[in-house]
Amino acid sequence: MEHSILEEILERSKQELVAIGAEAQIWKASWYGYPAIIKVRRRKKYLHPQLLDEINVKRMRRETKILVTLAKTGVCVPTLYAAFFSKWALVMKAIEGQPLSQCLKDRCSQENIKLAGRYLGLIHNVGVIHGDYTVNNMIVTNRGDTCIIDFGLSEFSTDPEDRAMDLYLFLKSINSILPPEIAEDYFGIFLKAYSSVFNEWYAVKERLEEIMLRGRYVEERRLSTRVSDR
Repeated sequence: MEHSILEEILERSKQELVAIGAEAQIWKASWYGYPAIIKVRRRKKYLHPQLLDEINVKRMRRETKILVTLAKTGVCVPTLYAAFFSKWALVMKAIEGQPLSQCLKDRCSQENIKLAGRYLGLIHNVGVIHGDYTVNNMIVTNRGDTCIIDFGLSEFSTDPEDRAMDLYLFLKSINSILPPEIAEDYFGIFLKAYSSVFNEWYAVKERLEEIMLRGRYVEERRLSTRVSDR
């Protein structure tokens, strides 16, 4: 039954492959008349089929549980329509809008940065980490909200190090797009919104500072190596 329903949807939308990532393919589709996307986890030839199936099903179950959990917190995440575990496929509501990465280049509203910070605080409050919290995984919707997508690497964790890494990944992603002074201002706005809703901010702040110091050390070593090689 799972196979026939999914095959029918994919057949109708087989020309609508919109993205291919390391872990999954993303297809545009229609789910009973509603715009949807289908996320299908990719096969990996280097893994035994049974082991790959166990890994993918375990990750899918975790992702679906996290999406359902976050939908109850007020965080803007895609609505989960269906899960086809035997086909490694999730069907979710399509989010119409513009990636935050592109919006930043066009000087989007600071409100979208605040929402990104606030939503991460709410995500962390329920014991979830995103795992890839970058501006590429956020969509500024047509209504001005900031919707968080792609929970394929998300996990349940309350480790301050894991939480701080979510923050650090966001910082790195805006640093790659914006001039340093603007990125610094935006990260300050982001952190203020995050800390206003997250209950254990100071423990995460301490870890974030340590991660940033490690990052600077690695970058300085890289620069030093480049200079000495010349």
